[in-house]
Amino acid sequence: MKTVVAFSNSIGGSILFGVDDDRLIIGLSHVHDATEKINNLIKTKVDPLIMFSLKPVTMETMDILVLEIVPGKMTPDYYVNEGTRTVFVRIGNETVVAPSYFIHELTFKIQRPSFDCIFRPVNSICTVI
Repeated sequence: MKTVVAFSNSIGGSILFGVDDDRLIIGLSHVHDATEKINNLIKTKVDPLIMFSLKPVTMETMDILVLEIVPGKMTPDYYVNEGTRTVFVRIGNETVVAPSYFIHELTFKIQRPSFDCIFRPVNSICTVI
């Protein structure tokens, strides 16, 4: 789920279930059960709920699942676990805890203030686009 959140906090991406780290297709024995489990994990461990699709695919006679994650519009997205909320991002091919400056950038991304608003004094009225 950390990687799911990290993809949502960046440019999106795909996760293949049933493919190992060496990119060998090992397949899933119970695709339907895996689909339900992944759906439930995303619904309970990611906040706010993100946009995703989860599709079964047959490759080399084996069933896998392809989870496609859309970039989040209300970032930052959080991984929720045992009462904690953590922001994750992708750095290269790794999922890492987001540094504080990155969390501020994610928050700023959804606010999209106008150019004039950025340079106005703090007490002036700004329009968010």
